[in-house]
This record gives sequence, C-alpha cells and structure tokens, in this order.
Amino acid sequence: MGILSGGQDGKGPSFNSINAASNKLGGIIGDTGRGASVQFVSPGTSINGDRVGSIDRGMSPAVTTSDLESAQIYVTSDPIGTLPGNYQSNGRDAVPSLADVISHEFGHVDGSWYHGGLDTNGDAVRMENQTRQSEGEPTRTGHNTPRDVQLGGTQY
Repeated sequence: MGILSGGQDGKGPSFNSINAASNKLGGIIGDTGRGASVQFVSPGTSINGDRVGSIDRGMSPAVTTSDLESAQIYVTSDPIGTLPGNYQSNGRDAVPSLADVISHEFGHVDGSWYHGGLDTNGDAVRMENQTRQSEGEPTRTGHNTPRDVQLGGTQY
C-alpha cells in the first residue's frame, strides 16, 4: 500500500494533513521498518481464538494481530452487521462502514507499534471515531462494552 503525493492529480493536500485518522494511517503506511497487511477472510475464520464475521452472528468484523515488526488485519468477507445502539453516541443501531472497521483495526496497530500496547482497545475506538467524525457519523462509545475505554485523549 502506498500514498500518492498530493492525491490523484498531484495538487491536493498531503495525505497526513487531511485529518487525524489519515495522519496515523499515513504514519503506519510510511513506516519503513515495519509492515502491515489487510486480508479479507471467509466468515467464521478463527484468528487466535477470535472468529471473524458479522456482528449479527456474534463475531467480530475484523481481527488484528501484531508484534513490534508487523501487523495483519483480517476482515470478514461477510456483511459487517449492525452495531447496537448502546455503542453509538446517538443511541441508534447502525451498520459500521468498511472505513470505520479498517480505521478501528489500524488503531490497534497504532497502539501496538507506537504506544507500547498500553491501550490498544482505546486507541482503536479513538481512531475509529476520528474516521466517523470526518464522515459525519455518530461516535462509538466503547470497545467490548459501552464506555469501557477512555474516548478522549490517551491513557498513557
């Protein structure tokens, strides 16, 4: 994966300056000492004991594994499913976009690589919320349960 300087026409802003999420994603993509991959997998695939699939079927739409040198993001090829309203700032059930899911998973990578793995769940929700904010969506209120992570700032 790479980033076109200035966008498709070469006249746009730098990718890292578009918003906070693109800044973090740009840092991960541009990290020459590490590599990250995204792979779509069949529903029900097990990654370290977590099953990848639709939220509606009790699975996670994506799972990330990482160490200090690499990260692998596994995303379901199934529909993402509906995130319950108690996980949304507006209280309404909604289907997360693929951008929300990918941003969330790259938040785990950001937390693992650059923050010592101290709060990867919080990093994931905060990065997802940066993407949601840029798309005009309600913010997510937690990771495993509503309000289980600090939404503003960081815990380190």
